[in-house]
Amino acid sequence: MATSQQPGYAECIEAFQIYIKAKQVCGSNSSSSEAKFIQFYALQDYFNANQMGKIFKLLSQPNLGNEIRQKNYLRVFSILVFIGKAEYITQFIRYPGLDDRHLPFLSPTHPPHNWPPPIEEFYPAFYSAQWQFCPQKFVRENLWNVCFEEDHILPIVEKIQMRKGRSAVIYKVKVLENYNTLIHLDSNGWSRPKTFVLKTYFAKDAEKYYQNEVEAFNQMMLPVKHEPHIISLFGAYRHGRTYNILLEHADSGNLMDYFESITPPSSEEDILQFWSSLFKVVEPIKRIHELEGYVHKFPLLGERSKRLKDVRSHQNIKPSNILVTSGATSSKYDRNFKLADLGMSHFASKTGDKRNPKRKETFGNPMYSAPECCMGVSTETLTYDFEPLIDIWSLGCIFSEAIVWTLLGVSGVKQYRELRRVETGRITNFNKTEYNGCFHDGTKILPAVSKMHKEAKNRRLDEDHITEHVVTLIEGMLGNIKSRFNILQVESCSRSILINAREQEYPKVFRIFSPPVLAPRTPLQQTPESYESPQGTTSESGTSPNNTTPSSSLGSGRVFVDSLYSDESGGKINDPLVDFAELDVFLRTGIPPKDNYGPPPGRSPPDRSPPSPPRPPHRSPPTPPYISPYTPPSATSTGQTPVHNPYQKKEPILSVEEVLEWKNRVKLGSGTKDLTGKEYLDRLGNRDHVFLIDDSKSMGPYWSKVTKTFGALSYLVKHVDPDGIDLHFTNSLETHHSRRTRHLLEKVQRRKPAGQCDMKSRLGKILEPYRAELPRALESNRHRHFMGIDLRHWSSKGRSICIYVFTDGVWQGGSRPLGGVDEPIRIFVNKLEELGLLDTQVGIQFIRFGNDERGMERLQKLDSDLHLPMDIVDTTPWDGNVWKMLLGAIDRDWDDEEE
Repeated sequence: MATSQQPGYAECIEAFQIYIKAKQVCGSNSSSSEAKFIQFYALQDYFNANQMGKIFKLLSQPNLGNEIRQKNYLRVFSILVFIGKAEYITQFIRYPGLDDRHLPFLSPTHPPHNWPPPIEEFYPAFYSAQWQFCPQKFVRENLWNVCFEEDHILPIVEKIQMRKGRSAVIYKVKVLENYNTLIHLDSNGWSRPKTFVLKTYFAKDAEKYYQNEVEAFNQMMLPVKHEPHIISLFGAYRHGRTYNILLEHADSGNLMDYFESITPPSSEEDILQFWSSLFKVVEPIKRIHELEGYVHKFPLLGERSKRLKDVRSHQNIKPSNILVTSGATSSKYDRNFKLADLGMSHFASKTGDKRNPKRKETFGNPMYSAPECCMGVSTETLTYDFEPLIDIWSLGCIFSEAIVWTLLGVSGVKQYRELRRVETGRITNFNKTEYNGCFHDGTKILPAVSKMHKEAKNRRLDEDHITEHVVTLIEGMLGNIKSRFNILQVESCSRSILINAREQEYPKVFRIFSPPVLAPRTPLQQTPESYESPQGTTSESGTSPNNTTPSSSLGSGRVFVDSLYSDESGGKINDPLVDFAELDVFLRTGIPPKDNYGPPPGRSPPDRSPPSPPRPPHRSPPTPPYISPYTPPSATSTGQTPVHNPYQKKEPILSVEEVLEWKNRVKLGSGTKDLTGKEYLDRLGNRDHVFLIDDSKSMGPYWSKVTKTFGALSYLVKHVDPDGIDLHFTNSLETHHSRRTRHLLEKVQRRKPAGQCDMKSRLGKILEPYRAELPRALESNRHRHFMGIDLRHWSSKGRSICIYVFTDGVWQGGSRPLGGVDEPIRIFVNKLEELGLLDTQVGIQFIRFGNDERGMERLQKLDSDLHLPMDIVDTTPWDGNVWKMLLGAIDRDWDDEEE
């Protein structure tokens, strides 16, 4: 192609090359070295109308600037200018398939079939130059198991190596914001992170590990089965010869980093919050075990065992693979603990033979591996039916160290590891191996582990109602392969432990003595400390009716603690775990502690079975004095004796705590005693139930009470609203709807109160569509008895509505006394009166939290001083009568009752 070029064209090209060099950004290529590229906006800035005109004038060609922009040829034109071949732009525009959307061209030797002649003249130069103009944009739907050329530049502008393992290198990377459209759901909602973790596989089996992890994530991240407690995968790609996955960055490191940076919890509330967070790790492990049709045996649930085709397990559960991100609240014990590293997870095809003596796993960290996986040491033969139980052991080890951390801090965890190293160092097959410091001797747990668990029970705080039960759970997870808990048992037991522990947070008047939440399976060891449960039925001799020692009860309360005492004096068991002064000497000098645990290497252990200590005298729980089922919080909170009220209310009185107590009993199957006033639930039938929760900053101090109250009320009303209940927050326009209140409760727990509250606007947006549909619904129901409206199915059902507003009354609203909240209520009442409907059609119940003076005044005026023709508003404190919360806005008798 002959084109005359004016003097100055070479200077134009040189000026553009200088501009490119000045504007380049450092990305990365497949060799992990820096690779510079130019952002698209910089090309747009440079090639303005004047610059385009100047270039085409020098080329003695018509100005094609507008056509280049409109037809997406700006990158192609920039490359041509950069290599001094701008005159060929007319040929590119003439032929299809040569625009920016088809860049980069992938073959270094064979150009596209429409490439303008002469090919040999400049295609190699174009191919080499194109990469700096075509960085890969990170788009989630286009970053899934794809391949990039070696020269393809990625928008990773910062790359720091964090650690290097046996199969992969882990980097902390930052992606250029303009080339990053990756989003994910975190505790604050959808976000676009800038920092990620890049995992690059380098071993000879790199492709295998990469494909394993991609396949596992592919199943774990199905939209209908999103698992929030596994680290998020943003992309997976092959770059040249490297295999890479792009993962969520954990801003708080891993579990051990968390232990080292956070002081252990010291209050009942913090201990419960920590275990509530850590137990969430069970959920992704359960999902892994259920992948590809895997169904475990459930002996406790009575389900029939099934022969399985494929088995899935994680096989590498350890503290460094439990990552920590920020939680929904500011509490340092409210964290998202997320499982990571699915690269070791794999399927094991099952043969006709139930056992495969050749099958031995060596994956995972030896310190946290199960006895049956101990290559060359364990006498167990791995059974495919039990392979997922490897994960249960590893998780039990992590829980064991977590228990020690809660009581002794990170130094206690390190001492605990030294104790295990001392013991395993005396085992011939373990000495100077990677198994040194593990939790077993090749067959069962170490004595040091059992003693540390006993010490944990002894050192716990009096108000700690969870540690002893977690220890019992751990012992079930560290059993032999035939008696070890499966994942469903771990999930069920951990949930029950939390429920019972939360029950202990309530005032004593609401506490109950419940049966064990966890019945241990075959005991790991018959220890002298296995005293009978004080809650069991015993004969006068202090033994159970069948003359056996029952397993420890997990019932909560001081009575269980007393059963651990060695005498009536109330002192701790006189059997300390270890002389920690002796351990300190060991850490300084290397002289090991006395051999309290096992024989020296190479010798058989002598029979040291200690004589059983005398059984402590049986003491039945003292019968508590009769207490009224409801005590006003104002009296109990100050320690004063409640003043007797001569007016006895005929209607039943029910507290939030009593509802939760009843809910727990029902879920645990330990009793289905009728709820006080349960018959009143019928009045709430044929209605939609909507919760509006004020999540402004002022509600932060009351959020645990908000969660508790929502858990109680939503559990009650879901039984009379089969379509499910609606949940709204004042600082979000999103509506959450579900028949399963557990899902909604999790959304409340994760919410972070922030900002101000525009209660007028939010309440109005809930009432407006309902009000607008009233005339139409009334018309469609004129030939039948009209009972109300359903916001979602008004034409077929016609239902009334109850709105429960959780707030402290601290709203924005300037000088208006009620913050304008009365306006949508007045408009709605006028509509009801206009249509001739009853005041029971809608009820708006304000449930008050806190004692803000102005907030209390506002809520009281909404309840009593609106002077409307219909009274559809009521106000009740959160610790008042639950039946008034549910009925006060739709039943005048309840509205008129004093709290």
